[in-house]
Amino acid sequence: MRQNALLGLVAAASVLADPILVSTQNNSMVEGNVTFEEQSSGGLTWAANLTLLDAGLTTYDDCISADGKSIDLNWHVHVGRPTSDDAVGSECGATAGDPPVGGHYDPNYACGSSSNEQDTCTELNKTSSNGYTYDCNPSTYLSDPSVCEVGDYSGKFGAMKFMYSADNTTATAEASGSDPFGPTLSEITNMSIVFHCASPRLFCATMLASDDGNAAVKGAGLDLVLMMAVTISSLAFLM
Repeated sequence: MRQNALLGLVAAASVLADPILVSTQNNSMVEGNVTFEEQSSGGLTWAANLTLLDAGLTTYDDCISADGKSIDLNWHVHVGRPTSDDAVGSECGATAGDPPVGGHYDPNYACGSSSNEQDTCTELNKTSSNGYTYDCNPSTYLSDPSVCEVGDYSGKFGAMKFMYSADNTTATAEASGSDPFGPTLSEITNMSIVFHCASPRLFCATMLASDDGNAAVKGAGLDLVLMMAVTISSLAFLM
């Protein structure tokens, strides 16, 4: 009985840390990363820490906020991955990459104009030419998750806001959120996160599994389990 309890505790240590995906953006336009962490209770959390290296580029002119304090970029999970770790512009295009970066991840056929499921959306008559309106925003997503493409993170949570530095030369985004209806990480591993200014694709990077963040947590968890094991053993001996 004591042995079974110890084995159970050690097994528990291996699942204390939730899985993590990291999309590392490291190219001529941006540095930083976006992480997705799966939650044992369901859904996931995400966090972004990114810096635009030259906020003065005319590329961003159409995405400057009304108050002039930030550059607001749309961001989505796309079904494929770029061939380069520092992909920008056309390297993030729909036909670029292996498999091709493609359109938004949309397994439930919410059918926005950039869904990767355009053929099925047409069969379902979920196109603008048939009077269909894709109505995804943070409010509608909370009330009915099916209205949003799974990969439409700017639709679900708003644009990623890169705040200008004091001298306006760079701009940094530090943001996080909880997506209780989000995908499992196994669904989106090796897909990519693409950032847009309106329609043009600016930069992208593949989402890869990371054990770095889990190692410390698992190590701490194992220490705790071993302490509990010693305690149980001591109690069992006294009994």
